[in-house]
This record gives sequence, structure tokens and C-alpha cells, in this order.
Amino acid sequence: MKHLPILPFTRLLLGLITITLISCSDDDGQGINPYTQKGILDERAGELERQLSSLPKRNAKWMAERFGYHSIFHNADSEAEPMNEWVQLKFNRPTPVKSIALIPAVDPQGDQLQSYGFPRRFRVEFRSKKDGEVVHIIDRTQSDFQNPGVAPVMFEDLDINARYMKIIVERGQVVNDMEFFALSEIVVMEQRGVGMVNVAPYSQRSTSAHFQSYPYWDIRFIADRLSPLGFPLGKENVRDTDFIVELPRARDGEGVEIIIDLGEKKPMGRLAFYPAEPPSDILLPHFGYPDSLTIEVFDDASMKVPLYHMFVLPDYKLRKHHPKRHFRPVTDLAFAVPMGGVSGRYVKVTASGLSDYHQDSILAFGEIIVWGGDENLSLNCGVTVHTPDGQLDSLETKRLVDGYVDSYPIIDTYLWLKGLAQREALERDLAVVHHQIIELDRTIELFWRYLLWGLMIIFFVMVVYLVIRNRRAKALALHRLREQISRDLHDDVGCNLGSISLGISNLQDEVQDESLAEEFEELELISRETSVALEEAVFFTRKNQIYLSDLVDRLEQRARIILEENVCIFSVEGKLVDRVVDFPFKRQVMLLYKEALYNCSRHAHATKVEVTVSSDYRFIIVFRDNGIGFDVNTLERVSGLDNMRTRAKKIGGELMIDSVPGEGTTLKLVVEY
Repeated sequence: MKHLPILPFTRLLLGLITITLISCSDDDGQGINPYTQKGILDERAGELERQLSSLPKRNAKWMAERFGYHSIFHNADSEAEPMNEWVQLKFNRPTPVKSIALIPAVDPQGDQLQSYGFPRRFRVEFRSKKDGEVVHIIDRTQSDFQNPGVAPVMFEDLDINARYMKIIVERGQVVNDMEFFALSEIVVMEQRGVGMVNVAPYSQRSTSAHFQSYPYWDIRFIADRLSPLGFPLGKENVRDTDFIVELPRARDGEGVEIIIDLGEKKPMGRLAFYPAEPPSDILLPHFGYPDSLTIEVFDDASMKVPLYHMFVLPDYKLRKHHPKRHFRPVTDLAFAVPMGGVSGRYVKVTASGLSDYHQDSILAFGEIIVWGGDENLSLNCGVTVHTPDGQLDSLETKRLVDGYVDSYPIIDTYLWLKGLAQREALERDLAVVHHQIIELDRTIELFWRYLLWGLMIIFFVMVVYLVIRNRRAKALALHRLREQISRDLHDDVGCNLGSISLGISNLQDEVQDESLAEEFEELELISRETSVALEEAVFFTRKNQIYLSDLVDRLEQRARIILEENVCIFSVEGKLVDRVVDFPFKRQVMLLYKEALYNCSRHAHATKVEVTVSSDYRFIIVFRDNGIGFDVNTLERVSGLDNMRTRAKKIGGELMIDSVPGEGTTLKLVVEY
């Protein structure tokens, strides 16, 4: 069937879609249609999510106390007068500063976890002497600094040698016409042999003025290693990493001894305690902490004479009794005990006053770390724990020094801060991409809304057109089918009926019994052929699809009916590739095959006929008899061989004929798939 030309309204539809897509493209004139642009944005979002998956998790939370530093309040009526409030750190010596991080405070009264009071315009000055010249400056006073969220603000690759660092804030945040600024923590990184070390906690801190409300806001809290960012933990999640043991209820004076063996004598900077994650039904931030801790350092295994001794009373236990004394608090964050650089091998921690839990006592720590600078000296060291009932199993005690807290690994502080800063930037980019995707979805929705009515009209016209074309096609197909049936009846049934008529005519002229017998034999053959043809017509008409196996079965049946059983040998070579054949293929093969059988049964006088069918990458029928043969050149047109070749060509095949008088005939039909 010839392809119909594109109708005018189809061209109109294509033009309408093209114009609409261009009109919905991006505003910068690049002409990217919305679907292409959405694919680009989806790829970008996927890439950002893959990068985020490799960064440390954000575990920010509200703090119960030690919020950080808070400036005094200024009247915000006049923008012309800067605050000029400052915070200064004095290091113990000239320090090669590589990086600094400013960690925002969190709004303690907010409904959502968000930054609080981060300075809008500020500069950071570095000096070698208190009133000396500025050796380096980080200036962020020209425009407002964007809200960092709950993430560190990093300044890297500084390479500054300084002893004084001063943060001068010109503009802070304004709330209720009052201007101020606040910071949770300042981190100053120095490159040492063990890696990047935070030297801010060892500095002397001073300020122009500050709002003090102990234990919440104080200048000392600006470099105490505590912030709303939580612990420096990685992204790996491992179950059962915290040390949590239940013991029979301890009597007064009984405690638990924890001994950490560093393996050799090492100088110690501080001893840090990390809390364990409490069961889900307990909401105490100091779950499992004892009432008091005694810390001792020894140089030998006998542990008779301590090189260091400190008695620690967590201030959440004693604040109501001693409100003026300052103790390091034990909250849902970590706390550390200064070791003063003492050198030793064994660290002994005695926990007394265990907490009650159900009917027993409980002791719980997420991790205990002996720090030497920023190096974890106690990681995977030997640990023994002695209770009033004996020594605990090492499988339990090794959790104290396995480097994990609440199922997450403790990682390098610098890499952790850097990862959180990268996470914040990537999450901002991802939020922008998601917003663009939402806007693009709206654009696409608008595109389809505008196109809907046009599509409905065009669809209606197309349906009418297709109905009319389908009716015409069916009428044409029916007409062709009728013509085809007429031709088939003429060629097949008509031929047989003509033969029958001729035979009857001959019988009337013959009177000898031998001739009469031959004519009756001819009539019987014609009858069989007619019967087979009719059966095949009924068979193929009833089937919706004709398979090659069906066609081969009909070929074999026709051969065995037309030829005698002892004359015909029908075989299939190899594995028959079963496939659907169309009607023209079936028709031409059957007619060609019938013609070959007809010639063999009437003219060849063969006593043996071999029919071989094969089907791999092409369809082959070989028809071979041992009859009288003939001269192909002289009998080609008379015997209808030219007509057989024509049928083969109609199905894309080739008919090869080989015959020698007195030696039989071979026909070979080859059809390429």
C-alpha cells in the first residue's frame, strides 16, 4: 500500500508543538526544550546526591548548655554606626595557621534547628604582636554574609604565622530592633605531624564586651570543643559499638575500675568521655554516667604511685550545691579532663555512684579517648574493666576504645568540618536544582494545558480521517480477496473439473477395457487432487496464522495422497525453524508444488519420488524422481516450467530444474528469508 501524504492539519500539529516547545524553553535564549532541560537537571540532582552520600552526616542538635559566645546588645536604629564588637584569641606561641572555622550558634528558643546571631559583616585580623601590624586579613565587610545554616564556615589555605587572631564584627543580626552577634565555636587548625590540630582550646580568650549567662553563654565556651554540630563522626553505621553494662545494684563505696594500657609511655593532653546512646525509652542526656570519676596515670603495671590524680564531679550533679564553682559539664555532648601533658602508660578511671536502672546499676560510655594533641592515643588499646563481681569480658571492654560512638566512627576534626561545609554548599545547590525542577514541571504542565484543546480538535479530525481510510482499505482488500478467490478457483478447481470432463469424453470414445481402466484411474487421481485442494483451502482459511510447520505438513499430506505410498519418500532435513508465513508465500509454494506433483504423476512414469524439505536460514524443497526425464530446452514452455519459475520469483525464490531424458528429473526451490 502506498504511503499517504501528510495532511495539512498534521503539519499544523507539528508546527504547533514546535512553537510551543520553543516558547517554553529557558529564558536565556539557548532554546533548550523543557524535557531536555529537565533531563539535565535530573542528572545534576543525581550527581549532587552522589556527592552528598560520600560526606559526613549532619547530626546537629540543640544544646542543653554551653551555647557559646554572645555579644552585648546594640540599638539598631542607625545603620551608619557599626557595632565593632570583637573576640580575640591569643595563642601560646606564634602559630602557623592553616585553616579556621566559625561554627554558628543555634537558636535555643527556636522551633526549628537554625543558626542564631551569625555576623553579617566582619573581618578576621591576624597579628604577630598584640598591637602590631596586621599580617593577614579576611574581609567580609563589603556585603552581607549569607546565613550559613547549621554548618561551619571554613577559611582555608591561609598559611599565616600569627599569635593573635581577632574577629571584628561590624554588623550582626537584628531582632526586635536590637543588634548582636553570637558564635558557638571557633576552630583554628595548625598543621602538625599528627595532622591538623585545633589550637583554639589552648588559647587565651578576650572580648570587647560580652553577654554572660553561665552555664549558657560565656567567652570560655567559644573554644571548648562543644558545638551544636555534635561529635566528629563519619557516615559508616556499625551496630553495638557503645559500652553499656548492667551490674547488680552497687553498694556504697563500690565502683568500677577501667584501666587503659597505651602500650608505652606517652604524653597526654586530655581525657575525653563520650556518652552512650540510651535505649529508646530513656531521654536522659547523661545516661549511664556515674556521680564521680577518679582519674589516675601510672608508669608501671603495679599502679601504686600515680603520676597524675584528678577527682571529677560532673557539674550537673553539683551545680545546685556549688553554683559559683566551675566544673566541666556532662551533657548529651562529650566532656574532657585536662591531663597537663603528663607522660604515662596506664590510665585508670574509677567510676563511683552508678546510676540505677531497673533493679540494677548501670555504667555506660560511648567512648573514652586519651588525646595527645589531636592524636587518639587509646584507639584499639588494651582495656580491662573490674567490677565488684569480677573482670568483664574483653568483647565488652574493647568497645570503650574502638573509635566508634553511637554506631558511627570518630573521624578527624578537620576533615569532618570540611565535609560538613561541603555538605551545606551541596545541599544549597541541590535545593536550587529541586526548585528549578518544580518550576520546570509547572512549565511543562502549562505547555500541555495550552496544547490540549488543539490536540482534541486534531484528534477528532484524525479519527474521522482514519475511519474513512480504514473503510476504503477494507473495501479494497475485500475486492482484491474476491478477485484472488476467483483466480484460485479457476486455476485449481477449474483445472480439475476440466480434466474430469476431458476424461469422461475420452471414455465415451473408448470401448476397450484397458483404456477404460486407465481413464477411471485418471478420474480417481483427479478426484484425490480436488479433495486435497478443498481440504487445504478449508484448513488455511480457518487459521489466523500459518506456520511453516503447518505448510510442511500439508505438503507431505498432498504428496502421499497424490502419489502412492510406496512411490513417495518425504523427509525433513535438520531442525525445522518454525515461523509464521504469509498468505502469498503459502499460495505460491502450494501451487508450484502441486504443479510438480501433477507433472510427476501424469508424465514422468516414476517408480520412486523423493521430496526433501529443509529450513535453517532459507527454505528449500528438493523434488527428485526416477522417471523418463525430458529435455528442458524443448519442453520448458510446453510443460509449464516457465510458469513455475515465475511463481518462485514472486516469493523471492529461485527454481532450479535438472532433467535428462531417461534419467529422471530434479526440481529445487530455494527461498531466502
